[in-house]
Amino acid sequence: MSQEFFSDEKVKTLEQDSEKEIKKAVMTAVEKCGYGLNGKARKDFLKTLSDTMETQILRPRLEVSGVVIRKLPEILNHESIFQLLSLMLEKPILFRFQIGVLLSFFRYDELPEVLLDKMSPIKISENFTVDMGYMGWHLCEEAELRMRASIEKRAVILANKCLLIKFNGRLSALCIKNFSSSGRGIFYEGNWYSPTDIALREEIKKAFDDGDYSRIDLLSGNWAIMRGLNINNENNYRQYLEIINGAISTLSEFLPKNIDGMTKEDYRIKYEHEGDVVSPS
Repeated sequence: MSQEFFSDEKVKTLEQDSEKEIKKAVMTAVEKCGYGLNGKARKDFLKTLSDTMETQILRPRLEVSGVVIRKLPEILNHESIFQLLSLMLEKPILFRFQIGVLLSFFRYDELPEVLLDKMSPIKISENFTVDMGYMGWHLCEEAELRMRASIEKRAVILANKCLLIKFNGRLSALCIKNFSSSGRGIFYEGNWYSPTDIALREEIKKAFDDGDYSRIDLLSGNWAIMRGLNINNENNYRQYLEIINGAISTLSEFLPKNIDGMTKEDYRIKYEHEGDVVSPS
């Protein structure tokens, strides 16, 4: 019996066709989100979101389009949004940023069971909130490389088993597992988040500068989703996360005492951008 093997080019073509089909289906679902109460605002938001990959750009675009951001939790709490999310979750890597932004507006118990089953978020008791960006803050394009550098130097902390915080560059964390807390917003894998309140930022820096442990549990605080992993190719994306998760599995329980002949605090400060605010470049 003969067996057919697909060439790499054929597989690539099939994947591209599949991606085109799901994108087409998603745009059809976006159109359906325009029906009913708040339909126009919902559709305007989604069309802007579909063309954007970071919140620093998303928020001003929404304001220009007339979307009232403070009303988005009410506008998005609609069955059509849940149907759209379910569709996007068929290709979670492709839509990771859009999914992450939409989930920032919901608590765990506000989502249908079918969506929770698809995402399988870890449920923790701590109280975090997630905002869609914050005051024009920007995460530079080097964050992915800086995370690799942080791992190499053991300048990372794993918070609540799901957020890998780097200390080379701007203070930010990569979500490595979907999870929700008792607060508003669900953290979605493959997205970058930054702590926004001063108390939380200081707690994280102190845990690194003066602490001994590479794994900690933060109890509360406000975070903002910044952008998705800046890796377009699906295979490269998976390989990057495999490297990250592999590094976490072998991460020492303890932080180093010194890094490159510096205290941890001096190392962190050396590689921070000027100032401690993640301000626009």
